[in-house]
Amino acid sequence: MTEEQKSIEDIMEAPVSEEERQAILEKFITSEVRKNRILNLISNEFAKVEALNLRTAYLYVGPKFFGCMRECLKNILITTTKASDLEKGIMGKIWGATIICERREDMYFVEARPEEEPQEGEE
Repeated sequence: MTEEQKSIEDIMEAPVSEEERQAILEKFITSEVRKNRILNLISNEFAKVEALNLRTAYLYVGPKFFGCMRECLKNILITTTKASDLEKGIMGKIWGATIICERREDMYFVEARPEEEPQEGEE
């Protein structure tokens, strides 16, 4: 084993310091809290539409909010790579709803919308 290999092995096998543990734990906790907050915001928007006995068909989001979604919800977000969709602002799907990214003054907005309005007599 060369000195360089031994040096790399020493680094890889060195005990984890308390500072490293705390930094990793803090990063993990921060990531999980952000993920839960984003999921709560989206869930609340879906619930508003579902309270009208409608299905959520679209989730309109600001660019900054979508960036957070993409980072935190990798496992449940279905992103699109189709150029024609991206040109229209369609970024993918979540829970069956199409995600549309719009530029507004509030770059962090999130708003769920139904596919159709309630029919007369429905509520």
